[in-house]
Amino acid sequence: MKIVEHSPTRLILRQQQALLAAFFALFALVCLVMLVALFLQGITRLGLMNLFQVIGWLAWLGVAGVLVALGLLAWAGAQRGTRCTFDKQAGTFVLERAGGLRPSIRHGSLYSIAQLDVEHNAEVRQAGLFLRLRSGERLPLLTVPAHDETHLRGLLSTVRTFLWQPG
Repeated sequence: MKIVEHSPTRLILRQQQALLAAFFALFALVCLVMLVALFLQGITRLGLMNLFQVIGWLAWLGVAGVLVALGLLAWAGAQRGTRCTFDKQAGTFVLERAGGLRPSIRHGSLYSIAQLDVEHNAEVRQAGLFLRLRSGERLPLLTVPAHDETHLRGLLSTVRTFLWQPG
């Protein structure tokens, strides 16, 4: 996660998963090539196929089409990533995450934030930056491998300073 904007009244954090997005783009491209190849091979042999072969060909075209769509959907989600905006003028925070066909957007008041902290999960060797709201709800902002914890602590310090500094 990196800081996109940092002014006295606004802080924007964004995380994009570029490597994962590239993988899903490659997956969608390979599936698209497979779809085109299946279509072209089937069209040239359409007159030679019986009914069951045509049905099988159409089923494989459907499978390839679904794989292309899933690859593009996953690519869009990885490309969109996570974005968190803290706005002192409006007194709000907005947390946007990729979520299927449309992003998951969570709005809240800056005054509803009770705590901001780094938490560890030793089983999966991950650390996460979490917002804890006064209602008791925990909102994950970012999770990283345990060896990136120093970067996470730097973000924690920046966000805490921004949130609790007068201005």
